[in-house]
Amino acid sequence: MKCRFAVVAAALAVLGLPCLSRAQSATFTFGGQPNPLTSTSLQTEHCSEMTSWNGIPALNPDGTPNIDNPFPYNMGDICLQIYPSAYTDIDVPWQLGFPNNGFLQQCAPTVWGPLVFDGSGAQNIAGSTATQTFTSSGCYDGDNTTITATVNYVVVSRRFCHYICKTSYANQVTGGSGSVVNEPTP
Repeated sequence: MKCRFAVVAAALAVLGLPCLSRAQSATFTFGGQPNPLTSTSLQTEHCSEMTSWNGIPALNPDGTPNIDNPFPYNMGDICLQIYPSAYTDIDVPWQLGFPNNGFLQQCAPTVWGPLVFDGSGAQNIAGSTATQTFTSSGCYDGDNTTITATVNYVVVSRRFCHYICKTSYANQVTGGSGSVVNEPTP
């Protein structure tokens, strides 16, 4: 973080100390999202709750709260905006020291890599799985914050019949993992 408070910057200048900032980084995993074909939401922004930070899960394998989780009431989430413009919002626990107390919004540009299907899967075969990586930067206040993540999908389908039958396919987010890094401007 930069020295943003004039009093702090002035005090450091009087003492002859430089205003130093440090790089921050954290790794995360996130959960899935509702089936887009049965969801009642027409939004194009979809959010997933974080399931771990820096390898510490929010829940134990049996579903009970993890007492070692340092962020029990603030795990945060990641929101992926696809249309009409691609950007990402991420809510990082404030304790990790990212700009704006971790609320990093409208990180743009978000650049998506190709959607890669596993094995013999395809976009029109229900149950096929795929991954896609993205990188997003320019979060919040111009600090050099970059989010990189891999999103996991499963192809879901829904069959509609009214005189004729039609099957629609969509990619449902099942989770993913990534990192967020802030390299402050010197």
